[in-house]
This record gives sequence, structure tokens and C-alpha cells, in this order.
Amino acid sequence: MISFTIESASKATHIGQDRIREAIQQHNLIAHYVGTKAIILAGDLAEWIETLPTERAS
Repeated sequence: MISFTIESASKATHIGQDRIREAIQQHNLIAHYVGTKAIILAGDLAEWIETLPTERAS
């Protein structure tokens, strides 16, 4: 099973760390914790990305 830190998820997806943290805080993206470090499973990250809009905001 592959997982990401917030920083590595940001690098892999080109989505800002603040946006990823916001998704976690709003319970739109699941994070697991090792101590205080957030770990995001690859499948959860992919599922969250699939929920993002498919068209640009106007």
C-alpha cells in the first residue's frame, strides 16, 4: 500500500499543501496519523481528486 505525506501528495498531484490540508480538515480527504504526521493513502488521494470539478470555475 502506497501512502503520501501532505508534502509528497502535493508534489505528486501539483495541488497546494494548503488545499490538501483544507480537504482533510473538511473531511473530504481521509488522513491517517503516525503521531502528529498525516499520512494519506494513495487510493484515498485518487478518490478525492476524482471528486474535484471537471470544469474550471468561472
